[in-house]
Amino acid sequence: MGRQEKLLQESIKAINLINEVKNSTKKENTLVEVTANECGDTIFFKFNNGKIVEYSLSEIGYIFEDDLEGFGIFTIEDYKDIYDNLKLIQKEIEIL
Repeated sequence: MGRQEKLLQESIKAINLINEVKNSTKKENTLVEVTANECGDTIFFKFNNGKIVEYSLSEIGYIFEDDLEGFGIFTIEDYKDIYDNLKLIQKEIEIL
């Protein structure tokens, strides 16, 4: 599998994991949509106020660590397995 295909595959995994959090949280959720760019190396978070935040796929696990407005639904305590899986995606991207 080439680099481009791997990036796309990993970005789809990340989006699915993030949507799992978005759809399962009982906390106030301002996250509207999660998408990736065409090459899969950037994930976009769109919030209900129109704000869009970008994360490089290679840094996607930081959504649990950064204290950004709207990201309060992502807590390591509540979603440890998803956090660990996103960190694995980061490691996969590092070796590309």
